Amino acid sequence: APRLLVTELSLPRVDGFGFLEWKSTQAREDLRIIPVVVMSGSDLAQDVKRAYKLGANRCIIKSWTAPHNLAHVVSDTLIASGLMLTTFGQSSDGAIYAADITGGLYKLAAQ
Repeated sequence: APRLLVTELSLPRVDGFGFLEWKSTQAREDLRIIPVVVMSGSDLAQDVKRAYKLGANRCIIKSWTAPHNLAHVVSDTLIASGLMLTTFGQSSDGAIYAADITGGLYKLAAQ
């Protein structure tokens, strides 16, 4: 099972709100516990509140979040959910990596 789900609020068939609603009501139990990071181009407070109400763990407003900070948001969400140790660093080529509790290494962002 995935350790983190990332969705966009504006999707063509099922938007992020529909996905969050499905996840919290119809998804298998093992999927319901996976944290969700919601990305949105909308900075409307009502959209952010609705996403959190439907079960989002974090909301990222694209215009407010620099790409290199996205890696920190993902890492913080995994750590808060107990799914990742605080192993997090930057390589000599500027890429940002994180390691999870199983020893997996993930490239989160490139410089």
